[in-house]
Amino acid sequence: MPLLGCATSVIIMIGLLGLIGWKVTVISSNFIALMLILTMAMNIHMSTRFLQLRKDFPVSSNFEIISMTTEKMFWPIIYTVLTTVCAFLSLIFSSIKPIIDFGWMMTFGLITSFIITFTLLPTLLNFVSNNNVEIEENKDSKITNFFENVSINHKNIIFALTGIVIILSVVGISRLEVENSFINYFKKNTEIYKGMKLID
Repeated sequence: MPLLGCATSVIIMIGLLGLIGWKVTVISSNFIALMLILTMAMNIHMSTRFLQLRKDFPVSSNFEIISMTTEKMFWPIIYTVLTTVCAFLSLIFSSIKPIIDFGWMMTFGLITSFIITFTLLPTLLNFVSNNNVEIEENKDSKITNFFENVSINHKNIIFALTGIVIILSVVGISRLEVENSFINYFKKNTEIYKGMKLID
């Protein structure tokens, strides 16, 4: 069901871009992968909460469980969408057309994903059986137990290492050089190099 929600969001967005006649560039072509990732996160959160509530309230109908799920998940998901939309909208101030287009594409894509998450996904969840759901809980994970012990027993070391990493990050950031010439990544005899040379 989460995968179907993702596919629907992407197909709708591609259809909208085609209808509007919005040209997809090398940069904005990444919007499909990003949309899939962000929509999958929203859909999995919704589906997981539905299963948890289905287990906690076995007597309730699917409609009641779906209503509780959407009510509980609305605000966390809308905050996630709004903050991510703000991040992509910041790209419109770059004054570089392909990057501005990418920012708008992702903004519209996230709005589409949000609408699909709260319309199509609940409709699909309504087809789930009313039978009790059994969620297998694994409490013997060695990896999570290891990190739990480290985080509880070695707080000072973690804070010290975090401080060192932050200092090294600041030093590293000050040495960054931005490469904004795309054509350097392609051979001179390729069509994309020839086509982008004038723009570059």
